[in-house]
Amino acid sequence: METNAMSLDAMMTSIKSLTDIMVSENAALRQRDWQAVGSLAAAKRGAVQAYETALQAFADASALPESEREHLRVTSERLAAVAEENERRLTLVIFAQRRVMAAISEAVISAGSGAATYGRTGGMNRGRSGAAPMAVSLNGAF
Repeated sequence: METNAMSLDAMMTSIKSLTDIMVSENAALRQRDWQAVGSLAAAKRGAVQAYETALQAFADASALPESEREHLRVTSERLAAVAEENERRLTLVIFAQRRVMAAISEAVISAGSGAATYGRTGGMNRGRSGAAPMAVSLNGAF
């Protein structure tokens, strides 16, 4: 029974830790604080790993007293709700980023096609001959 108590403690600690990190990440996503979101990534990976480890070590909730089972149920339900919000927010951010990248890509493609340049005689040349390629950088990403 001692092992079960230790695994329950590890389970409850991991659930609380993961929940707290995702609550912070959700707040950062809500505020569009991308630096905070990025700084939470490693902690979130570690908390997920700790949760998975605790879940594997946790044998059977049915062997727990009713009050501990209820506490575990409530805590787990809160984690599930926070995780659902986290997934929804991350999905929206990913969707928005893809739309922005597609718009930038389209702008670069359309700006590059048919770019006009001046020839040696001063007349305008249509097309890419002699025109330098457009330089594009977005936060050093490409």
